[in-house]
Amino acid sequence: MSTIRAQTKTTSDFKHLAVWHEVTMVEEYTRTVKILAVDKTEAGEIAGNRAKVARSLSNLGYIFGDIEIIEVKTL
Repeated sequence: MSTIRAQTKTTSDFKHLAVWHEVTMVEEYTRTVKILAVDKTEAGEIAGNRAKVARSLSNLGYIFGDIEIIEVKTL
């Protein structure tokens, strides 16, 4: 077994004994988008709403919980 494989287990070593498990987890990521808006408050609101209605992630099984706007800059 390689050193990387030993450190980062991504499959069972005992597949003949393994059974399927459903795992629910929270994963966080940061994304920067450009939004046309009249002020920072509106820009944050529009960005959050766009993230909630985006179909691509929901089609992959993602469910949005909380969306936190970290920073809004005027360009």
